[in-house]
Amino acid sequence: MHQPNSTGREFPQDIFESLLGGTYDFYGVDGSTFCIGVGESRLVLEAEVDPSDGYRSYFGCFNVGAPSSSSIFFGTPVARVELLGGGRSSRIRCFCGDNDPYDAEKVDSPCDTHRAEQERSFKGWQLRDVDTGHVWLTVGTDYGEDYYPCFTFDYQPDKNQKVQISG
Repeated sequence: MHQPNSTGREFPQDIFESLLGGTYDFYGVDGSTFCIGVGESRLVLEAEVDPSDGYRSYFGCFNVGAPSSSSIFFGTPVARVELLGGGRSSRIRCFCGDNDPYDAEKVDSPCDTHRAEQERSFKGWQLRDVDTGHVWLTVGTDYGEDYYPCFTFDYQPDKNQKVQISG
């Protein structure tokens, strides 16, 4: 059984799964913790690596953050997001045709075969902007290299997003 850390307690998997497909306000990321909410209610979740994995390569669980930890996040939502299952491995590269997976402009443009392989090789979740389709956060386990899975907590701010910070 996973031992909760000092910030909170383990969030039951079945309750987390019930959130899938829902639409939430997104208040940002701090370390491996993120904050979503509905109306005035907020939920702070910390992604933990699997403590039974000696190399700490696998996603373990989500812990519910302490209520006081929500003050580190933005006061107003930075986006409206949908919580989705899935994601894509960032460790499977596509060199098909003239594709250069190391070119920042083309890294998100694999061929259909490699895109399907990337999706099969990732087990986790994403927070996707309901208005723009931008993926703000990907969290889970990347199995893109059979030898060594990798815990993933990948936060990608939307560079086109303007955030109002109130004092």
